[in-house]
Amino acid sequence: MRLVIIESPYSGDVEKNIAYTRRAIRDSLMRGESPIASHLLYTQPGILRDDMPEEREQGINAGLAWLRAAEATVVYSDLGITVGMEQGIAAAEAAGVPVEFRSMGVRFQEDEDRYADPAKVYTPWSEKQALALKARQQDDSLHPYTCPSCHVPLVPRIDGWFCPEGQDIVQDWAYQADVDRYIEDIPSGAALQQALSALSSLVKFCDRLEGESLADNVERCKDNLPSRTVLLQVLSDLVVWCDSIERRVGVRMGDANTGALAAARDLLKARGCS
Repeated sequence: MRLVIIESPYSGDVEKNIAYTRRAIRDSLMRGESPIASHLLYTQPGILRDDMPEEREQGINAGLAWLRAAEATVVYSDLGITVGMEQGIAAAEAAGVPVEFRSMGVRFQEDEDRYADPAKVYTPWSEKQALALKARQQDDSLHPYTCPSCHVPLVPRIDGWFCPEGQDIVQDWAYQADVDRYIEDIPSGAALQQALSALSSLVKFCDRLEGESLADNVERCKDNLPSRTVLLQVLSDLVVWCDSIERRVGVRMGDANTGALAAARDLLKARGCS
């Protein structure tokens, strides 16, 4: 994960700025980053008092010390750039740390009460949540989320519902029930890779068995060799699983792995297993 320093407002409307910074931290985490927002951490009750100049300065210096480890300073600018944020930007530039500016736009509203609605899940979504919503959009038994302007089905991305016609994000929430209904069908990236690797290995292993007797293999591999029946059943289950992923979720296996899937299907067909 990329280590980043979060710059966002704190002084002024403190309650509003704290709510905004929490959203910024979530946005950063959903991008696969490991953020530190020292102005949110050190100003908690019992740590440092922001209204005391000496303690405020101590907190600022402690936060800037993270520049020795940070890979970037990320400035969330929806509420403007404060003097403290300018100091953080200048310090990052002086230390040679890249500075990135971000706006959460539609993902942030002044009325934070809406995020308390348990029936809705707001952006930024995780990749798994976005895939779950993609599966929901592909379910013919349900009316899809559509663009309020052109009425075409929307495409879920981690930053919201994208209109393919207008080329813009038009909505930043989905119903939690829609995510929950499909998210269990979404495999992790690691699970997909393991499945594909297993498919490739099983296909190659079955190919090696073609010209050899099972007795020869048993002698060579001792107790580590599964029976051909078990092997083909596992292969069949993996193919069915991957086909289900493609059909229900829309996650494609990719060109590099198409051959392995096709070979597995052909092998099963030749054995009368499909």
